[in-house]
Amino acid sequence: MRLLSTFFLLLSSLSFQVSAASDLVVSEGWVRATPPGAPNSAAYMKISNLSSTPMVLVAARTLIANRVELHQSKMEMGMMKMEHQDQGLAIAPKSTLELKPGGYHVMLMGIKEPLKQGEQVMLILEFGNGELRELLLPVATGAPGEIRPVIPTQ
Repeated sequence: MRLLSTFFLLLSSLSFQVSAASDLVVSEGWVRATPPGAPNSAAYMKISNLSSTPMVLVAARTLIANRVELHQSKMEMGMMKMEHQDQGLAIAPKSTLELKPGGYHVMLMGIKEPLKQGEQVMLILEFGNGELRELLLPVATGAPGEIRPVIPTQ
């Protein structure tokens, strides 16, 4: 009986995630290609919140890096500085958060092998409401103007 109730609890939570998924749209995602020996990379994308309530991207994870953090790059006193965003990244209602070079990004630290253009990286985004979004992102050099489709795995 306990197993059956656990199954239905899991099933109901999955149903919630599927219905809530329509409130978040991830587009133009990509991961920066790395030269041999480079220890880090970053993932970029646009996340649109179509709902009338604020959302927060609280974490991300992947198997290709030892550590993943949400960061912001910004210019301070003529120097580019990167800050860990330990409170997550807020996405206002009916708005889009852009993660891009020189701004907010998902930092992939301690990558396990070089990332080559044409490969794909699995990335899981976690939001404050418990929703998880599993993405398959292309590895690219980051040439401006390219459209990079995000392939959801769910």
